Amino acid sequence: MGRTLQFEELVANSLEAVRCDLNADGDHVFLAELSAAERDELETIWDELELKEKKQVGFRTLAVTYCLCDKDRKRDFGDRSEEVLVAKAKVLASKKARLMQKLFKTASRINGFTVGDIAELEKNLVSQPRTSDAGSGE
Repeated sequence: MGRTLQFEELVANSLEAVRCDLNADGDHVFLAELSAAERDELETIWDELELKEKKQVGFRTLAVTYCLCDKDRKRDFGDRSEEVLVAKAKVLASKKARLMQKLFKTASRINGFTVGDIAELEKNLVSQPRTSDAGSGE
């Protein structure tokens, strides 16, 4: 039976960069284990893209792009701007589906993304009312 962690022990657990092998030759990338704040940021970016009607990539590709990092967990999308993230995600979206699925499965496993989470994100965005230029909500 495990023990109850104290607050200091809980916060001492550091986030990791997880290696994802891409082929038998040993080619690989690293994906970041996200903090709660980073996961919230990713979901907020997704929400904002939909509200701006700028969603040009799917959530899976956006999540993989958001999680890409080096072995020291330095994330790989520049200044963390939405524009840079989306531009890089669009490039990844053109790659093999099998590769993207492997990367997304790893990102999902280490960050707890579930099918239900993705469906909920997409459902929430579809059900949000669009506003006209007049702001009437129609």
